[in-house]
Amino acid sequence: MEEKKDKGQIFVEVNFEGYSTHFGTCEAARWFLTHEMGTINDCLHKHQGFRLRLVGHSFGGAISSMLSIMIRKKTCDELGFSPDIVTAIRYGTPPCVSRYLADSCSNFVTTVCMQNDIIPRLSVATLMRLRKEILQTDW
Repeated sequence: MEEKKDKGQIFVEVNFEGYSTHFGTCEAARWFLTHEMGTINDCLHKHQGFRLRLVGHSFGGAISSMLSIMIRKKTCDELGFSPDIVTAIRYGTPPCVSRYLADSCSNFVTTVCMQNDIIPRLSVATLMRLRKEILQTDW
């Protein structure tokens, strides 16, 4: 974690594997990784041949995708099962990782966005573009 100051404000930048992420998402996924992997492992051993699909909506979707990234960074020996069986589907999820991290998990994380839902499209870049459009509009 790195603390930065910007115009008198302090914000925290979280890095996971060198990528920028949302602090709450990363911490929640770490909690599940620490406290619930035993339960997940038990279920996967009980139901041999099944895959693990993590699904969530909004912030829960962000957590499910971050957890899938964390699990897939581990080895079969660490987990007790192959990390390749893990995928995530997220619905209406706000952006929570850097573009590079999003690109790196695109083969196992799917994001579903409904029509004009603004939350999944919300980013600094889209807010700046909106601001520019509003300021250029003649009222």
